[in-house]
Amino acid sequence: MADMMRNNRSNCNNRTVTNNEARMQSVNCANLKKKLQMIDFAIIDTVLYLNAYPKCSQALEYYHKLVKEREILEGAIREKCGPLTAMSNHSRSEWNWVEGPWPWEPDAN
Repeated sequence: MADMMRNNRSNCNNRTVTNNEARMQSVNCANLKKKLQMIDFAIIDTVLYLNAYPKCSQALEYYHKLVKEREILEGAIREKCGPLTAMSNHSRSEWNWVEGPWPWEPDAN
């Protein structure tokens, strides 16, 4: 089923991506996703700290800074690499969730 959908995708695309462009985009997307993982880790770590010290204003300020940074980064990833999840497909003109690598493919991780 997935192969059929991928083959049909080429019929709907107006632009052909060269192998070099695809490789460069994959590298850039991998770097952006790695940074997202690092921010997510920092958010979780900060949440755990705030659970123990809920009145720490510095930690709360840091948490909000990280959340804002994550929102900006997620938007950049969605713009350059496509949606991170099917629920983050915001395009009204196309279903671009299927354009990126599938979660079980090496390029997705």
